[in-house]
Amino acid sequence: MRVAFSRNNNLGRRNLQYPLGSNNDSSLLNCCRNPLICFSYFIKTAWIWAILFWISASYYAYSRFRVLNTDSNNNNDFIRNARRSASTSNSNEDGTNIPRILVMTSSNCGEFTPKPWLSDPFEYGILYDVVLFDYSPDKKCLSYINTEHPNIRYIHKPKTYKWPAVYSLFHLIIDDNHQYELGMQYLVDHDWFFLTDDDIDIPLNSKGIVTLAQYCQQSNLYICQPSLSDRSAVNMDITAYTPGEHQTRITGFVEQMAPLFSRDALMQFLPYFEHLTHGWGIDALWSDISTRLNKHIGVIDAVQIDHMRPSGVSNLYKRVGGIEKAEKERTQFKATYRISDEVFTLMNNGQKGKGEKIILSNNELPLLFIENNENNNNEETNNRNNNNNNNNNNNNNIKKKNNKDSNNE
Repeated sequence: MRVAFSRNNNLGRRNLQYPLGSNNDSSLLNCCRNPLICFSYFIKTAWIWAILFWISASYYAYSRFRVLNTDSNNNNDFIRNARRSASTSNSNEDGTNIPRILVMTSSNCGEFTPKPWLSDPFEYGILYDVVLFDYSPDKKCLSYINTEHPNIRYIHKPKTYKWPAVYSLFHLIIDDNHQYELGMQYLVDHDWFFLTDDDIDIPLNSKGIVTLAQYCQQSNLYICQPSLSDRSAVNMDITAYTPGEHQTRITGFVEQMAPLFSRDALMQFLPYFEHLTHGWGIDALWSDISTRLNKHIGVIDAVQIDHMRPSGVSNLYKRVGGIEKAEKERTQFKATYRISDEVFTLMNNGQKGKGEKIILSNNELPLLFIENNENNNNEETNNRNNNNNNNNNNNNNIKKKNNKDSNNE
């Protein structure tokens, strides 16, 4: 150790005279033998290392700033366009607002095929956009959708689910280089986003969709849904149709079967859709968060839908583990996001008719697409009921015949 600190030591003088890396001393062993020499070398050249570090850091910061600044400008433009779109809804000739709606659904077009309100969005002169995710392996839905229609977009995503499919529309490149931009443009160009299952039907067809959005808009709801008719397989009593003079009920809960999202609500909850399968629990999550944020959500009793199949019996549930796995997924949602018990209370039986009832006057909500003559509506609904009954009878006859044939075998 005394040799290492001696000024007269030849090794020390030689290394100080010829810095490490020179022709006279290029061996790293000398530095390792005496660490103090290396320390002295780096101290003498510290200003060089500091300058190099400052240049590197400055270049990195500048390049990073350019990227962030570009993204920020793009996001600001997007937000400005979205806000501008929200303030300039489509207007009818009489000055009434027509909400701009994007309808999204996923189907394999097996047990249920696309309904008229999905395959023909221009019915009755009412126009909205449709995105259909076909999760059949052989593109079966192409037989039922007019892909040349300018307002219908068909996307083949085999073996996927409703919620990840919706997420992918706004985040992934699906079939061309402009898919991401298309998803962002959908957000800008629409005010409301209707995310439906494939086993629902709307007796009023496209008129029902637009009227639903009108009620949600005029009731200042963050998320809403149509009520379930008496013919429906009801999962939660609170979503069942409640007769009365009111049009809207602020329930604090909206089911994941057929929610209608405002643009702000969709942008808030879209990240949660990426890895969902059944989606059980996601409705409890957005209901709980919306309530905590003092956002009103509810059921529109003025518009009814038919849920044509009980939950948990479709091939989807059989493919991904059954209803037991769906219930487990909902339990995990509650534990992960600490969803309040009040929301799950609303999901239990015995909650039919619950919620603050809102009555809107004709001045607040012009009913553009529902005929003044109620008999016409009743006749249309009755025709739909007769068709449903005939279909059910045919299905029952087919099942009886199949059972008879199997018994004979």
